[in-house]
Amino acid sequence: MEGACIYSINENNIYYDILFMYKEYSEYPGKVLVYIYKYNNKVVIKEKKHITTRKLSESIPIDAEHILTHMKYNRDDDIMIELWKKQIYNKLIK
Repeated sequence: MEGACIYSINENNIYYDILFMYKEYSEYPGKVLVYIYKYNNKVVIKEKKHITTRKLSESIPIDAEHILTHMKYNRDDDIMIELWKKQIYNKLIK
């Protein structure tokens, strides 16, 4: 399981746009790296976490718009996230 999607949420009458990126580790089936950008006009929140594939399927809303279905891989999570950011930028801007 891997990809990126976008969606919006309302938390206590504050609206956020979410960019949700994820990739399951091939070496560790069932373990997924997730990187989330949560932002609005005033706040940007970045979160990196590891979850299970079960939790992943519960985390993505049905109305999320999937924009990528293949995410680049690197053994270093931080490098991999930077690669993902470039992929998203190229997909949305070009």
